Amino acid sequence: MRVLTVISLLFCGCFIGITNSKYVSGHLKSAENWVFLTRFCFLSEIGKIRFKLSYPQTYEVQNILMYFDSPGQWEAVYKNDSKGLNLKYEIWMTNGEPGDLFFEHFSADEFYILQVDMAFLFAHLFLLGLSLYFSYVLADRQLFHTTYKMYLAALSCEVFSLIIMCCAYGVYAQSGVENRAAKYIGRVFESGGVLTFELMLILLAKGYTVTRGRLSQSGTIKVTVFMTAYIIIYVVLFIYEAFFFDPGLVLYTYESVPGYGLIVLRILAWIWFTVSVFFTLKHYQEKGKFYFPFYIFYTIWFWAGPIIILVAMTQMKPWVREKVVNGVENCVIFCGYLFFIILTRPSAANNNFPFHVRTAQIAIVNDQALADFPSNPYSDAPSRPNFTDLFVVSDNGGNPIPQRTAAVNIDAFPHEKESDIFDHFTVAPPAS
Repeated sequence: MRVLTVISLLFCGCFIGITNSKYVSGHLKSAENWVFLTRFCFLSEIGKIRFKLSYPQTYEVQNILMYFDSPGQWEAVYKNDSKGLNLKYEIWMTNGEPGDLFFEHFSADEFYILQVDMAFLFAHLFLLGLSLYFSYVLADRQLFHTTYKMYLAALSCEVFSLIIMCCAYGVYAQSGVENRAAKYIGRVFESGGVLTFELMLILLAKGYTVTRGRLSQSGTIKVTVFMTAYIIIYVVLFIYEAFFFDPGLVLYTYESVPGYGLIVLRILAWIWFTVSVFFTLKHYQEKGKFYFPFYIFYTIWFWAGPIIILVAMTQMKPWVREKVVNGVENCVIFCGYLFFIILTRPSAANNNFPFHVRTAQIAIVNDQALADFPSNPYSDAPSRPNFTDLFVVSDNGGNPIPQRTAAVNIDAFPHEKESDIFDHFTVAPPAS
């Protein structure tokens, strides 16, 4: 007798399980006698299942088996010997009354994911609008630095990710048919946002756009190598999950070698972040008002992800893991963006504002000159840079001495770096 496990109905307490979708269908042809199709978490006394099977008479009799999620039962039957199946199948699984948008088609472990994603979408849209306004203010004062642009790009990726995920789950709520491609695209945007945000944090920790105008050559190579490794492991994780994950055994994305690799890289990123903040504060102690809260909060932020993953894999029950982790991860990401915009808000009362050099100045002065610029609060800066102040000196009484105007030909210093051009400027005597 050929035996078919059409679904694994994991019943324990509130019928435990992980679903692919409410409705699954296809044409199964396999040399195996026993094949896993899907999981679903049913609510007691509410969950329902209907199915329709058809197969050639020569393949009779093929049976449908359902398994509880009791200890040892699933492991005892999964991947035992069998030798062939050929049938078409359609399966409907529900957890609510018809028309119940947020519950009917969802597995119990997926409850509230759509609502949580929608709530965080609106929250991130608010942050994006506020960030765009701050960007306009910073650009007007020529303080819209590269690091802030990276923050804006990361936040935009997160917004796009939530929009795609909400659309995917919204369609699923109406039809019960899962769109895996849309979910993968949403996760790609989310991963891109997280990577950009982590890179921005490391650059700020190194003092980029705060105490230095450019990275050293070795620093640039290190950043490039690290981020390339990060991206490669993310790509491997997606490919591994799409083509090699066994849905009958793997319940969580990080239960794989690439998932463990992401955890290790995040911890390494925190170590690099810590070392960078230490050396920046060692040389520029006046920036402590920005870097102390910056380091403390984002240390928690870096570690929150690995801790959540560890708790999910070791302490959470399978039927609560997905929805809880989704909510906590969204909360951690949102708090990271929110704290940054609070810490760097360009307001008169903010002494933590990190950028004290104009974007027009940061490209033409060397790092030492950049560090010597007064780190005044944002409110003390004029709305537009006064470039003439760069070429004005004062007499002993503090009064400006009028200077002659001269044009400088940069080509006159062909062997000098752009940042060292200021070393060649001399002050001409006042006109008689």
